[in-house]
Amino acid sequence: SDDQSGFVASSFNHELVGKTGEALTNLKPSGHVVVEGKRHQAVSESSYIKKGESVIIIGGEGARLICRRS
Repeated sequence: SDDQSGFVASSFNHELVGKTGEALTNLKPSGHVVVEGKRHQAVSESSYIKKGESVIIIGGEGARLICRRS
């Protein structure tokens, strides 16, 4: 039986890993990015990323994407 029924809904979209997007807000380290026309919560892997910079999705944690400047 599937005892983690709510898990998938709060999980990041694994298909977005490797895709590029744009920072919708400053990521310091968390904020929002847009990938393929959709807004996502995201966190910067290390450095501060300014709004409008391009990012690449390198993974995720819970519902948030993890990105770095591309």
